[in-house]
Amino acid sequence: MSGEVEIAFEFLQVLLRTERASDDELADYQSDLLTRLADHAYANVPFYASRPRPGGLVDARSSAWRDIPFMSRRDLVAHDKDLRALDFPRSHGIITTAHTGGSTGPSARRDLSSLESLARFVASYRMFDAWGLDQRLPLYWLRKPRPGPAPQHDRWGFPWRRPEELGQRHAMDIALPAA
Repeated sequence: MSGEVEIAFEFLQVLLRTERASDDELADYQSDLLTRLADHAYANVPFYASRPRPGGLVDARSSAWRDIPFMSRRDLVAHDKDLRALDFPRSHGIITTAHTGGSTGPSARRDLSSLESLARFVASYRMFDAWGLDQRLPLYWLRKPRPGPAPQHDRWGFPWRRPEELGQRHAMDIALPAA
């Protein structure tokens, strides 16, 4: 397995292990993640560094989390520069900038890390497992066509399996008539 595939496999194992955790085990796991996230935000994100750090909120069981105001797209756009982290942990890999489409309001900019992209893939892998999808069968994607060359990977499923164990992936234009 390549390094990235090995990381994906290990990440999936964590998801599969935590989805069956007891409430207390899951709260402890979440509290550890929340503590690390809060530490990073208050050290690296100007928006949070300029605000008092709430005490005791890192415990996932705390009802105080419900008291934190929701941040809207308008807030993301208005505080764009202050919400961008000045630094990221090395484990997050390459950071790229993305923009929302702007179809429901002003376009918002955000930073995406290699780790977040990997997490999205792993969540899909978990879904494949949870739904018992037979990865040898073809998969049809309904998507808006993207300009440029077709994707290089014509298979879908767990990347640690051999290509011949995976079904073909087919993209279909979402605008095609149902017939």
